[in-house]
Amino acid sequence: MTLQAILVTETDPPPECEPISWLLLTTLKITSLEDVQQYVRWLIILFVPGMACVNSMAYY
Repeated sequence: MTLQAILVTETDPPPECEPISWLLLTTLKITSLEDVQQYVRWLIILFVPGMACVNSMAYY
C-alpha cells in the first residue's frame, strides 16, 4: 500500500485563534494541487461541517 501525505495549514486564522494544522495520510492518487484541494474540501465537508467555508488554507 502506498500512502501520500498532505500537510494543510491555516494561513490567516482569526486573531483569537491558533492556526489549524492537519497532517493527512491518504491512499488516494494525488497528481496535482487541484487533487489536494478537492480531497481537503471533502474531508472538511464530511468531518468538520462548521468549517465548510474556510478559504485561508495552504497545502504542502
